[in-house]
Amino acid sequence: MVTPIPASGVPHDTGPPIEILQVTPSESEYGSLRAALHHPRWSLNRVMSCEGAREFLRQRTVAVVVCAADLADGGWKDLLCEIAGLAQPPRLVVSSRLADIHLWAEVLNLGGYDVLDAPFAAEEVVGVISAAWRSWKSAGNRSPAWRAPAGAFGASTAA
Repeated sequence: MVTPIPASGVPHDTGPPIEILQVTPSESEYGSLRAALHHPRWSLNRVMSCEGAREFLRQRTVAVVVCAADLADGGWKDLLCEIAGLAQPPRLVVSSRLADIHLWAEVLNLGGYDVLDAPFAAEEVVGVISAAWRSWKSAGNRSPAWRAPAGAFGASTAA
């Protein structure tokens, strides 16, 4: 039996997968994030470019995007503009080996969620991703597998 840990902010072990998209060409960053995100509900997907992220986000609902600061075909600012137009915009977390107070301030001022310093520390990753997911969820967003039960919220079940 799996014991939920709601006090930590980490999601319960039951429920639909929580989609996380990492945008990075770096194998080491991908491996580091995958190792930190070992919770059974977190589903980590990876693309290597802004274009790959655009395609992915057109097809899937994602709660959190972790984007490398600099990509060959653009950067996190380009991706932030793209996700702003989505029906359920994911929270954008920027990752960088050169993360500093200036990058953090720029990310927050432009509407991003947070910055992760690469290589990733597991505790920091869990804290940031959990908080970003809670923020996304509290905005009324739901994973596609989530469905309200028939008659919930006073809705009629008659056709």
